[in-house]
Amino acid sequence: MGTFYRKLLLLDEAMIVRPATAEDIEWANNELKKSNLPSIPNDYADFLRHCNGFAFNGVELYGTDNITDNVTNFQLIDIVSFSEQQSEFYNDQQLYFGRVDDDIFTFNPAVAKYETRDISSFEIWDQYDSFEMFLDKEISTKLVPNWENMSISFIVRSKMKKDPLIRKNMLEYYKLMADGGKEDDDMDGNEEEEHNDDDGRYDAWV
Repeated sequence: MGTFYRKLLLLDEAMIVRPATAEDIEWANNELKKSNLPSIPNDYADFLRHCNGFAFNGVELYGTDNITDNVTNFQLIDIVSFSEQQSEFYNDQQLYFGRVDDDIFTFNPAVAKYETRDISSFEIWDQYDSFEMFLDKEISTKLVPNWENMSISFIVRSKMKKDPLIRKNMLEYYKLMADGGKEDDDMDGNEEEEHNDDDGRYDAWV
């Protein structure tokens, strides 16, 4: 858990909420109990003791605080409010602890599993026996850059800052990728007939 948290600290523009206290978690569990909702599992509580809420690149994991970013006005709801809202909508007594895009994250006390569900149909996509397994498969692997990629990115950014030529070449490379990876091959001055062979593979670069 500590390794994952240290990785989060390297993410630019991520919202990382201060660690939860024992009193924070006790308060949340008391509020959840009042609404006949499951308590926060021990391993998720361990995560909140490092990071009491997290948001990055569309991923949201909820803690005991309702947080608003002063610059963007983005609001990260707390786990109690979110669980109360979703339990009314789905009529299902689960702990709702996060979401990303069209998926919602739940803890199902009936089977003691963390689940990824479709936010509309509530269909289960994946189940995990622990929060650590959930983090590894749903967050770390898919959404958080690995150490190697972050190291490469750091090196590239450092070299771009120090060397104008590297910066120029990298910017041209990114522009080429955004244009579909096609260079101007009209080298002899003869214009070729326009054609569109973009198969959409580079849409993610735009």
